[in-house]
Amino acid sequence: MKRLTAMLLTLAIVLTLLAVPAAHADGYATATVKGGWLRLRAGASSESETISAYFTGTSVTILGGSGSWYHVLTPDGKTGYMHSNYLTITGSITGGQLEENTAACVKSANGKSVRLRSGPSTLHAIIASYAVGTPLTILTTGDSWSKIRINGRVGYMMNQFIDTSASSSGSSSGSSSTAGYTAYVVSGNGKTVVMRSGPSKSYSAIASYSVGQRVKVTSYGSTWCAVQINGVDGYMMTEFLSTVKPGSSSGSTASYTAYVTSENGKGVRLRLGAGTLYPTLATYSVGTQVTVLEYGSSWCRIRVGANTGYMMTKFLTTSRPESEALSVKVSAATAKPGDTLKTQVSPYGAIVAYQWINDEGVCVGTGSSYKVKESDAGTAIRVSITGVGGTSGTDVSGWVSIAQSYVSRVYQLKNVAINDTTPVVGQTLTATLSPAGATATVSWFRDNGVFVGSGTTYTVKSGDVGYKLYAWADGTGETTGDVTSAQTAAVTQAASANIVLQGVSISNTTPTVGDTLRVSLSPAGATAGLTWRSSAGHILGYGDTYTVAADDVGSSIYVYANGTGSTSGSVVSSLTSAVQPAVNTTVRVDSVTLSDTTPTVGQVLYVTLAPQNASATYTWYRDDDKVLSTTGYYTVRAEDVGHTLYVWAEGANGTFGSATSKISAPVTE
Repeated sequence: MKRLTAMLLTLAIVLTLLAVPAAHADGYATATVKGGWLRLRAGASSESETISAYFTGTSVTILGGSGSWYHVLTPDGKTGYMHSNYLTITGSITGGQLEENTAACVKSANGKSVRLRSGPSTLHAIIASYAVGTPLTILTTGDSWSKIRINGRVGYMMNQFIDTSASSSGSSSGSSSTAGYTAYVVSGNGKTVVMRSGPSKSYSAIASYSVGQRVKVTSYGSTWCAVQINGVDGYMMTEFLSTVKPGSSSGSTASYTAYVTSENGKGVRLRLGAGTLYPTLATYSVGTQVTVLEYGSSWCRIRVGANTGYMMTKFLTTSRPESEALSVKVSAATAKPGDTLKTQVSPYGAIVAYQWINDEGVCVGTGSSYKVKESDAGTAIRVSITGVGGTSGTDVSGWVSIAQSYVSRVYQLKNVAINDTTPVVGQTLTATLSPAGATATVSWFRDNGVFVGSGTTYTVKSGDVGYKLYAWADGTGETTGDVTSAQTAAVTQAASANIVLQGVSISNTTPTVGDTLRVSLSPAGATAGLTWRSSAGHILGYGDTYTVAADDVGSSIYVYANGTGSTSGSVVSSLTSAVQPAVNTTVRVDSVTLSDTTPTVGQVLYVTLAPQNASATYTWYRDDDKVLSTTGYYTVRAEDVGHTLYVWAEGANGTFGSATSKISAPVTE
């Protein structure tokens, strides 16, 4: 047993040593977080996405800088940007700090290609290898490694293989300049590429050049390059230029045929860039044939039909995988005019064309769903699918029987009436619809337009005194139209015996910072305005509850109650004991979970945060690029159909860390 324990301990030590960032060994400066806690952001801007947050005293490694921001490596292996105002430097930055977008090129003493890695050490994965002379852009630099960009890829390269002497002093439209070099025109669809008079599509076209045209790049930029072709100067988009001649097998860009694969059989996303934060261009099913334009250990640049983008290398194989047979089902076996029929295609992610056909062989619609028309009454309908865009095969669903028209059963909302037109506080009003059988959503309003409640009943509140009330009904289901009731008389206070306020007490007499205090009035039924005060003479707040603040430490708290409505008199509670500081506990976000991962339109999704005592703010996303909400719940909308949803939680109120929920299935109607 002792021997096994010793072996496990040795293994743990080895793994720990392997996990230590190599940046420290390479002589990078370090810094310490100060000022409470500090966000780690994805970019050098306060508007950039928050990756995580770290408390005072956390030590980070400085990899580079950009203005007032440092590019850092955190103890848990994350990289991002922190503002210099909240860091104390604990070493010297001997490598200097280059401005962002410094132009350079690859160099090598032996003339061999140089590797671009995913992190600043030889322990990180190899992204690609680049020949000597390949232009690059330095984003941030350290003593031994620099973060760079080459042809849209971002990674790390050792400083000894980077030549900054090749850069020139000129620049064009905010792009980095570099010494002229030879490139070639490339195009995902094989069409010609336009040279323009300036670095924007708004500039006039000078000429068009075919794939393979030799080009001299006189100034390189991440979006546009200044070029010269046969003595003609102009601008061409960077994405259409490559240092590898089309058809050449040199470098990492030799193209070959591959196929989409996945362990779970689901479709795989094609993205705009080499990272999961880039937008999704399309999703392709298992077995889809693709052309790999550039190979990398983590991401490959590929072409599928007219689309060119990036797909994770692990989802590509040179052997054609066996894909699931194409099939389709319809959401119902019977329907009536006005119903919407939905399809379920297998395998998930398959790209197909739809045709809805009736029992007379007439095509009545296309698309993944179909709203039954009045003209379909008494017939039968089914859907036929045909694979497109790399998906092969066909299938036909079963028949859906369409019932006769139900127009005669549609209700036109005519009236909504309130059962009592002289309401008093505490009374419950009821709204009645006509004709009988009609259904509607009922909302209640004061005569000043303020919304006060919803539902077929409403209990009058003390705040309604002096106002007239009315109800508005909006037809639902088979009921159409909307109507407004007549207004009631002004609300009055109900006649009742006068209540004399006798006492008020606080729920917790030994409070600590963060506790929420509540009051109890006596006798039962008494109402009062409540003012919270401290023994130091300060007014702390108003209302039924008060959350103890850090400023209250050392003071006692009491509440003053003054009768309202039918309650008269005033009373003061006893003093609490002196407020104590909150116990310093550290809570970290472990996970966030959606209440349902197969959402439909109209469904309300909720989030569950773990651990239970954690606190966080939430951001709901559609796919990867659309922010939908920042609440703890989200109601699925019609425009979400076909898209996936997920939520990101960031620790708040003493909770740190962040987590992302699982991505839902595409929203259905």
